[in-house]
Amino acid sequence: MGNEFIPVAYIGTQAVAGTNDMILCRSTAVVPNAQTKYQTVVVYQGLDGSVEISDIKDFEIADYTDGKGSAGTAKAGGWTVPDDYCGVALPSDVESVFEAAVSTMTGNNLDPIYYLGSQQVEGTLFAVLCYSEPDDAIQVVTIYQDLNGNSTIDNICTVDLSKLS
Repeated sequence: MGNEFIPVAYIGTQAVAGTNDMILCRSTAVVPNAQTKYQTVVVYQGLDGSVEISDIKDFEIADYTDGKGSAGTAKAGGWTVPDDYCGVALPSDVESVFEAAVSTMTGNNLDPIYYLGSQQVEGTLFAVLCYSEPDDAIQVVTIYQDLNGNSTIDNICTVDLSKLS
């Protein structure tokens, strides 16, 4: 397809006449000086065992970090999120910022799945893809670290899997 896909996170599954599995990938076109971006790749496995890529969509971090986020589940279209995420190790500098920000949360638990990136503002914004319990949802959590090193949750946005397939 002209792109190199590196899987970074398993997002969800959907029962159809077979199974769809959604995977978040780092995607780079196989051309000189190509930009790397995130894309969701849906892999269909038929009842006969055949496997094919059935859909590819861009995953724009800004769609989830612009302050329009909402908590809660969004599983339209029959997608389910695995409930056995055990979290991943974040880069050490991001882990400390993440832990400081989520330590004040009550009511749900956020397990990091993948570190998506950062943005320099007056301070730094960090975007982390998380599994949220008890919501059983995939969410992008944006954390703001000010110039004094204080960390707070800036935005939480539930990823609507039906819009990615």
